[in-house]
Amino acid sequence: MGRFLRQSDQVPEKVISSTAVRARSTAELAIAAGQWQSLAVYTDTLYGASVSVIIDLLQMEDDSIPSLLLVGHQPTWSELIADLTGGLPVRFPTAALARIDFDVDRWREVQSGAGRLRWLVTPKLLKQSGLRG
Repeated sequence: MGRFLRQSDQVPEKVISSTAVRARSTAELAIAAGQWQSLAVYTDTLYGASVSVIIDLLQMEDDSIPSLLLVGHQPTWSELIADLTGGLPVRFPTAALARIDFDVDRWREVQSGAGRLRWLVTPKLLKQSGLRG
């Protein structure tokens, strides 16, 4: 996934990951594989967080950061995607990536229904398509 984001010129400016071993390891592997220079922050907040807690976290982000990658846990991510995009829950397997775009100028304006799901990529899809780097 790290190489995929590098190859598609979508490297996040900042990575916010849960401190849980599996999530932290996933974030570190993506950063290393993609050779990103992204700021990485690890927080207990994402472990077991509700959708509203994650939205609160997003709303507190510095507006000078144009793109974020959140690394955390299910079922929260499926619920978060559905909430932010105003859609139905999506299947979000381990190590999947979803890109959500917002038509807002500031992170504090991010709210339920404000996002658009641009894409959702799974490791299996990348492998099948030959897009793995």
